[in-house]
Amino acid sequence: MWHTMHIRWFMLCVSLCVAGLAHAQEPFTISDDKFIDRSIPDRYASDVAIKASGDGWDISPPPGKKTWKLAMYENQQVLWSHGSTHTWIGKSKVFGYIFDSDPDNPLQFRVDKQKGYVYVQGRGTITTPDGKVVRLPEASGKK
Repeated sequence: MWHTMHIRWFMLCVSLCVAGLAHAQEPFTISDDKFIDRSIPDRYASDVAIKASGDGWDISPPPGKKTWKLAMYENQQVLWSHGSTHTWIGKSKVFGYIFDSDPDNPLQFRVDKQKGYVYVQGRGTITTPDGKVVRLPEASGKK
């Protein structure tokens, strides 16, 4: 009986853990088709840091990395292809969104053709084109 009770208790704990993971919060995602170029094959993904510079961007290795990858497809630089990772340095405006990163822990996003532009890590704010400010990382339990 003691053995059976412990097994049931263990199974209950496992069930609760699995249920909690199933309801885990999805990461902040920008669902705007401007953030993905679907004409680029999946294998062309970049991993870069982006910093506003005048009317354009400076592209460099992400913080803490010595190398970076800026994919090329048909003689064009590829930034917005599926699987690309962008680390935002400082404050930048792109497609009407303002990315404002913490200097010590910059925002990082990944292009995902199914989900959109998905927050990966870092601290900062995103201001949407309609003026809503989203602070990342989001507080636990909030969407």
